[in-house]
Amino acid sequence: MDEKRTDKEKKEPINFWKWAFLTLAAILLGTGIWFVQQLQPTRYGEVNETPINTEDVMTFSIAAQKEEVTQLMNQYIDEEVKGNNVNYEVLLDETFQLTGNFEVFGFEVPFNLYMDPYVTDNGNIQLKANQLSLGQLNLPISFAMNQIGNQLSIPDWVVIDGETETITLNLNNFQLESGIFFSAERIDLVENELLVNVHIPASTSE
Repeated sequence: MDEKRTDKEKKEPINFWKWAFLTLAAILLGTGIWFVQQLQPTRYGEVNETPINTEDVMTFSIAAQKEEVTQLMNQYIDEEVKGNNVNYEVLLDETFQLTGNFEVFGFEVPFNLYMDPYVTDNGNIQLKANQLSLGQLNLPISFAMNQIGNQLSIPDWVVIDGETETITLNLNNFQLESGIFFSAERIDLVENELLVNVHIPASTSE
């Protein structure tokens, strides 16, 4: 009797619908957890509030147009991410625009992040996000900030803060191989006025 019952139990078919449901539930749960995590504000990097050291430095100011700065920044991006599968660019219009593509659930989703630029006390540049266009999705700006930090190749002198919805360009952490570094003096995109200080160490200018 026990042997017949055992044989019958062995012959019972696997309930595929049950396992399919459990698998789907696990996927949905995992996706939900991931999505909630992506909505939590995250910071990538630290803002450098140290004043620029101008001792033994020759400084002069240059004025630039939005078109010129846009071209220079995109050229830098192309060189910085060379060899990486990254697609994004900047555009300076009446606002600072960062455009590109995110990968969301395996799909490429185009995004446009609009930001207002401000010059900090120590000559760095802070970009305050005010609008996000993310395909047909309606998601908070903090989500975009997290994806920028996670998926895009961002230089280490760029700080992304999802909580304050800002991107800070630590110019005091950036310099050319020659030792030349920069600081921002004035940015007014509406009036097309961009004034940048160029600092040349005395050893370089000799």
